Amino acid sequence: MNKQKIFTNASYEYMQEVMDLNEVARFYNMDSKELIKGYDIILQLCLMHMVILDEKINDVEVEFLSLIVKDNDLMEMLSKKAGNNIKWNMLNKIDRYKEFLDSIENIFMPDITKFIVSFTSLDNKTTEDYLNRLKGNIYYICQAILEIDGFDPKEKVAFNYLNETIFKKLDDIKIKVTQ
Repeated sequence: MNKQKIFTNASYEYMQEVMDLNEVARFYNMDSKELIKGYDIILQLCLMHMVILDEKINDVEVEFLSLIVKDNDLMEMLSKKAGNNIKWNMLNKIDRYKEFLDSIENIFMPDITKFIVSFTSLDNKTTEDYLNRLKGNIYYICQAILEIDGFDPKEKVAFNYLNETIFKKLDDIKIKVTQ
C-alpha cells in the first residue's frame, strides 16, 4: 500500500474517533473539545513511541505526526508550555529520544489523567464500548505509522508499549470507576 493511502486510512480512523468523542460529549452535555484534546495528546504520544522504536525518525514519520491531528498539535501545546518554539521537524535532531519523550509525557500527564478519568467515567455510563473502540483506533493509527516507513524488526515490541502503559491505565481506571 502506498504512503498516501496509509495516511488517508489513518486520517479516516482519526476522524471516526473524533466523531465518537463528539457523540459521547453530546450525550452527556460536555465540552467535546476537552475530550478530543486528551485523545489527541495520547494519540500523538503513542505515535511518537512508535517512531522512536527504531531509534531514527525520518521525514515521512514527522509529516505523519504533524498532519494526523487537526486541532491539538502536541508540539504547539508544548511550545506554549515551555515558552519555546518547538516544531515537529526538530525531532530529527534529537539525540536521546526516550528522555525527550519521557519529559513530554511528564509535562502532559495532568491532561492525560484528566482525559482517562473523564472518558472512562463516561464510557461506563453508555451501552456502547467506546473504550475498546478508542483502543482499537489508536492501534490502527499506530500500525499505520509503523507501515509508512517500512517495518523494522525493533518495532515488533511496539504494541507491548501500548498494552503496558496507556491501555493499562485506561483499563485500571475503568475498573476503579465501576467499583
